[in-house]
Amino acid sequence: MNPFEAFKSQELFVIGDIGLDHYIEGTCDRLSPEAPVPILNPKAEWKKLGLAANVADNIHSLGGGSILFSVIGNENDEAGNEIDALLREQRMKGVLVRDDSRTTPFKTRFISDGHHLLRMDREKIERISVDAAQKLYDHLKFHVVSRTAGLGAVIVQDYAKGIITPYLFTLIQNLCLREHLLLFVDPHPSRTAEYYQGCDVLTPNLKEAQALTHMSYPEYSIEEIGLTLCQRAKCETVLITLGKNGIAHIRVDQEPVIFEATAQQVFDVSGAGDTVIATYAMAICAGFNSQEAAQIANEAAGIVVGKKGTATVSREELESIFAATDQ
Repeated sequence: MNPFEAFKSQELFVIGDIGLDHYIEGTCDRLSPEAPVPILNPKAEWKKLGLAANVADNIHSLGGGSILFSVIGNENDEAGNEIDALLREQRMKGVLVRDDSRTTPFKTRFISDGHHLLRMDREKIERISVDAAQKLYDHLKFHVVSRTAGLGAVIVQDYAKGIITPYLFTLIQNLCLREHLLLFVDPHPSRTAEYYQGCDVLTPNLKEAQALTHMSYPEYSIEEIGLTLCQRAKCETVLITLGKNGIAHIRVDQEPVIFEATAQQVFDVSGAGDTVIATYAMAICAGFNSQEAAQIANEAAGIVVGKKGTATVSREELESIFAATDQ
């Protein structure tokens, strides 16, 4: 039996900041006569789900079901409207609360020959109101309580753009506790480890892990930083993504393991953390143990960094890799 088949019966809930990723790719063969900057000749342009929406997209690509919860602007909010349209186009479930004071983040990346020339961010970072947070939570609670598929888990994507307030996180944490749901968190370095107390899994990169613990590497080892993060956040597992060096799997009850990176070619690392948390959560809910899930997430990261932009990984791609290693 194919162990990845269980991915299809999972439904995960993703909540957090969302954004629209806009890419303009072209060629640069001369400098501007007005200033020493390259002139981009656009050849291709596309838009994609970003931030927490990219996590939901990864779950969808892996064959699972996801429901995305976030806050967007009013009916004139361009990025929010495009995200809504993309979700419908890709037949993904999304609950998007409208807030007149909200502006959905819109990132435009200019690329030439695989290199980022410039990123332009259009966003207004403000904490959502208690009313908007309550509406968002009420929608999440309704879907969580009425769920019928899979083990169930909530993924919190905190990009510190105003959605994951202390009030909302406390509501989510208590809901997961009552409903026996696993709580996975992709943290932001502007917080402290204690901000996320009560989660089951944290998935920072090394820079974020250092900021959350105020411990610097290599003064402290990756294992020491990870265990401190477990203790301060009162969580069971920490996955620290290490870029070209792979992923560190750290649990309070096991020896730490570092899985070496598997990427053959690194094209773009943007969104790799989204792929890691989506794949790890899917694997855990599908019945893999924590270390197996970390290995699968590491392979997924190796695939996605070889693609352009905030890409996703399919279940078939993962199956082919693990089928080859079993031969």
